[in-house]
Amino acid sequence: MATTKPKAARKTPQRLSLAAQLAHEHSMAVLQSTATMEILEEDGKRTDRLIYVGKEYSAKFLKAHGVAS
Repeated sequence: MATTKPKAARKTPQRLSLAAQLAHEHSMAVLQSTATMEILEEDGKRTDRLIYVGKEYSAKFLKAHGVAS
């Protein structure tokens, strides 16, 4: 019986801005915690909303901490 190592988590590409990294991490956290297959509907409305909320979170986080994005 062969043993396999679990794959390491993918890293966010370093070419993203700080705001984009925060938005991406927020969206991934939401998907990992609450998402089901229904959240990624074919019409894309919920996916678009998830992306929008991630960007909104990022902007408010940076503003609250006084970081220019």
